[in-house]
Amino acid sequence: MYQRMRRELKELAERGTKPGPLATADQENLRLFFDCRQNAPQWLRDFAPVCDQLAVLAGKSLTGEPLTKDNAEWMANYGITLARFHFYYGNAYLEPRDDFPKVTRIFSNPLTDSMLYAGVARPQALYVIVPGENALQLYRGAVLTYREFTRPTDQPLDDAAWRELIAKGETPPAPPFTRSFYAETTVATLLEKLRGLISSEDATYRRVEDLLWQLGARATAADLPALFEMLPQTGENAEVAEALVTIISRLPWESRQNDLIAWLGADRPHLAITAAHILASRPSALDVPALISAFPRQSALARRLTCVLLSRVPQPSASGRALLLQALRDPADGVRWQAALAIYQAGWNEAESRAALLQTLDDTNEIVGAAAAYALGKLGATNAAPVLLAKLRERLQVPPLMSENASPSVRAVTQDLYGMVFHTDELLDVDNLRSRLERTAPPPLPGPASQRRRFQPFDRPTHNFNLADALIEALGALACAEATEELFKLRDTVYQVEATRALARLAPDRLTRDLLATARDPHTDSYLRERALITLGDLALTNCVRELVPLLDDTTPIEYSRAGRGPAWRVCDRAAQTMATLLGWEHPIMILSSRPELRAALIARARAWAETNP
Repeated sequence: MYQRMRRELKELAERGTKPGPLATADQENLRLFFDCRQNAPQWLRDFAPVCDQLAVLAGKSLTGEPLTKDNAEWMANYGITLARFHFYYGNAYLEPRDDFPKVTRIFSNPLTDSMLYAGVARPQALYVIVPGENALQLYRGAVLTYREFTRPTDQPLDDAAWRELIAKGETPPAPPFTRSFYAETTVATLLEKLRGLISSEDATYRRVEDLLWQLGARATAADLPALFEMLPQTGENAEVAEALVTIISRLPWESRQNDLIAWLGADRPHLAITAAHILASRPSALDVPALISAFPRQSALARRLTCVLLSRVPQPSASGRALLLQALRDPADGVRWQAALAIYQAGWNEAESRAALLQTLDDTNEIVGAAAAYALGKLGATNAAPVLLAKLRERLQVPPLMSENASPSVRAVTQDLYGMVFHTDELLDVDNLRSRLERTAPPPLPGPASQRRRFQPFDRPTHNFNLADALIEALGALACAEATEELFKLRDTVYQVEATRALARLAPDRLTRDLLATARDPHTDSYLRERALITLGDLALTNCVRELVPLLDDTTPIEYSRAGRGPAWRVCDRAAQTMATLLGWEHPIMILSSRPELRAALIARARAWAETNP
């Protein structure tokens, strides 16, 4: 097992050195690896009381003892508890992971030359009625579907091939003994119920979700026509659309690709984005000539989505590259913006693409220029660094762009990005280093369909909209030493966040000394001292852990007059939190904010570490 893990990590590292973004599966594997490395020991310790509680509930079930209110509340939140131990963030009840299917060989039959397999497939809904204190309680959770079947011995099946069968809707039927507790409903019936619910004002999320869950478990390739017919009927219902995208993406939708490409140009942005998500689910199957052929006749949103899709093709073609270069001169701001990002995502790092991106730095919409700078940095175009530095010096002579309210340029991009003018304050927020990281959208709340959130835009941007910030980020990514002094001058300006981030690459030792000096200076504003400590943690500057130990005795209260009123933190609290971050300790910041005793315990732990690590 060790050798296999070593080989897989080596292969992952090799893929990480190649141009372009990592595949979604590789990103997830990396996250799981670091989660396991940093948090697994603590999670195993936390799992013990969960098992104890399950044993208590099982004992009550066996003896007929009714559950208490606390028992019921614990069961209601069990999905969140379980998700943590499955190494993902969410609720296993609302969003069961669908990447766990496993299959194993049971025994071979030499008389029939066949092998008996047992496997678990996609999660299905499990309903359990439990007697409570005053009434019966209905609970629902996820359960993996059991399958038992034979295959010819010369057609072996591993987990990857098993998951592929599941994706195609070719899962063997459930064993006969499961009929006693499996409720069978046809896909046609489920779709009819769903159609009625989404047109009703009292369609609660839970009722809709239940139908969608059942659809996902039962739909096969034969149901594709009905599913495609349903898609345009979802209206603006985000939950239904996203669920149908997930279901269709598992099935062989390639024969309907022309319909999906036509939908890219639909008058309804919601339908266009839905179609793009399906097409992007299997980039290797994309009909690139068809996408290119439709491009000139389509709307700005469709052209933008086409750029996204071309950037996902595993083996980009010269014709796709030519279209992206053409799209850099598109009349729609959002299309030019997307084309710049798509060139980097597709890995086009040859001279013509770099030259086109350098020209785009001077785009009439500086948000497009920011995308070009970001792309050059990601491509590692070191020969572009002098031009980027010169452009930064030029841009610093102009007042910074801070919000969409003052910028028609941002509104122009978001019009093409979302199919409508959309407020982007959260995307423009550069107050902290994590502001551009992709965030999982919160689960939708129960309520009428008319009140639910809109379908999420395709390819939510994660780069700086501000041209100066994007140029700074690119210079840091390209390790442009000539920019170092310029960036240190920017640390006391509105560009301090990106300047600090870039300097962490260019001059980490000098930056560390600078931040430590600020954090340790008792005459400096306490809020600035706190920001320095947080920045040290955000930048993972582990060479400064020992230097933070004296601050564990600094009880100076942090004044939040310039940042709004906040919790009663002290310098020592932030120093301990920063040490915990750098040492990889688990310390939920929200809990620390509301629990002073936990902050005190963290300080004690930091002191203990200092004593044992002189």
